[in-house]
Amino acid sequence: VETGRAAREQRRWSAWADRLSDTDQQRAASYVLMQSAPMGCALGATFHGLTAPGVFEEPMQLRAMALLADDVGAGIAEQSRAHAFQQLARRYVDGGVAGAPHEVAQDRRVNDQMFRLPGLLLALSRRSDAFSAELIGADHALRKMGLFAPWSFAAAAFSAPDWSRLDMAKAQVAYSFSNGDTPLSVSRGISQSISDSRDEPAKKLGSGAALFSTLYADWSQTLFDLTVAHLDPRLSMALLLQAKAREASVYHEGFKLAGRSLRLW
Repeated sequence: VETGRAAREQRRWSAWADRLSDTDQQRAASYVLMQSAPMGCALGATFHGLTAPGVFEEPMQLRAMALLADDVGAGIAEQSRAHAFQQLARRYVDGGVAGAPHEVAQDRRVNDQMFRLPGLLLALSRRSDAFSAELIGADHALRKMGLFAPWSFAAAAFSAPDWSRLDMAKAQVAYSFSNGDTPLSVSRGISQSISDSRDEPAKKLGSGAALFSTLYADWSQTLFDLTVAHLDPRLSMALLLQAKAREASVYHEGFKLAGRSLRLW
């Protein structure tokens, strides 16, 4: 399912890019990076709380930790996937949007809806003891997507070698895995070991994958709509009014716009 969705998304972004000038492609790509900063900060976060003293020597846990070690660039400074995203954002986003996650959360330029998917992954990871199967299912679904279509669009507009590090299906460091394994194949093996086990963990695994797929579809559609609107002055102004209207309503409670209270816009 994820592979087919990824292919459809790639075609949609590519078809839209074909209608844009080089300048507009770069403007759109910069905006994509800014709006997807919450997701970029959360890359590799699904497993950061998975292990525990009583289970860390289990084979499944060791394979999951191998994935985490590659995602965070263990042993190499600023080699995590989140750092890779930050480096790209610093280079291509005007004004930057590449700080720590708590700084990104305070950046008012980033649409609130862009926090929904990464926020949920981070929330589940805080209780890995209760949601381990769901996190493994979500992680596998994420890696099957490869390089997200919006980032593939941005990579085409801004050519740079760092883009491959955002592809969760590929290893960041050549020696992270042996015997020809990749992050995707290791994740698939972990998921398979759970799906072959008891019914309840297998159901939770499927729930995690389905949850990621649903939220990713919403995340991607929202990002596409926001990016298209960004290049349209009228739509961009409408989004700005919508974002600021509730704050403004505190000071202009009785102000009417097109027959409706500013607060309702």
